Amino acid sequence: MKFLSLIILAHLFYFGCTEAPEISNLLNNKSDVTGAYDATKGWKLIQQKKPLSAFLIDESILKVNGAQVGLQDYLNYETPVISFFLPSLADYIEIIRCPASVNLTSRQGKLLHVEATARSVDELSSLLREVDFWKQAQDSSKCTLISSNYSTSLTFHDESASSGSIYYLLRACVNPSRLADAKFTGKRNCSRQVGVTMTLDNYTNKRDEKLISAIASASQEKHKMDALGRSIYTKTIELNNQLFECEKREVDRQIRFTRKAAISNIIGLGLSVGASIYGANLAAPDMSSMDIFKSVW
Repeated sequence: MKFLSLIILAHLFYFGCTEAPEISNLLNNKSDVTGAYDATKGWKLIQQKKPLSAFLIDESILKVNGAQVGLQDYLNYETPVISFFLPSLADYIEIIRCPASVNLTSRQGKLLHVEATARSVDELSSLLREVDFWKQAQDSSKCTLISSNYSTSLTFHDESASSGSIYYLLRACVNPSRLADAKFTGKRNCSRQVGVTMTLDNYTNKRDEKLISAIASASQEKHKMDALGRSIYTKTIELNNQLFECEKREVDRQIRFTRKAAISNIIGLGLSVGASIYGANLAAPDMSSMDIFKSVW
């Protein structure tokens, strides 16, 4: 997909809105790049998520709900698996792993306690807006960011988890290109409406230490590639939709040109007929209108 997106980008920079049929095939999910282009269909508008006001980034609509952690056999090892619900307005999530010894706190107490005892959604949402639990976790040297651009599934396998009692913090993020009003709120595109799992007690990662280290490094590189792929995908859709609008304007321009040409022909014909009648009228003032009309045609 990433290589496909790069090919699309390269072509879009060099072709006009009606001159790259093979790219139109790709964007219309056709596998045959060299296949015939149906000019009657043209570019296809790809629907995207609507822009979201940056003023809503910390509202409950971006709360990560249903965060849970359990154990699952994964690639021959018992592995923590985190499940969650991705908010419909979000594009991806970030995940931090913390040991149970790290307490994320507010004036109401620990985050785990607050989330479990909140009397209403509004009460919890208000607290999460007020307290930046994510920053607390980031500032702790014991917590580890394990995913910065995850959107491929509603579960995440933490193969590099450290042994011991651990829990996870999750937050939803919005692609910066979708954020409206960002110039008034700053550059933050991830929500304070975090989700938190219960503690997974006494986990033991039986993978070799070198393997765990290698998995952690590979995971970070994968997240960078995912971020790049998402950026290319978003930009490609934007370019495709711009080409759609370009082609639409071209079609509208052709319609206007054809209409104008037709009107010009009618006007020209009218002037010709009018001049003929007028000229005939001058030459034969005693002729009837019907006789004049017959003489013209």
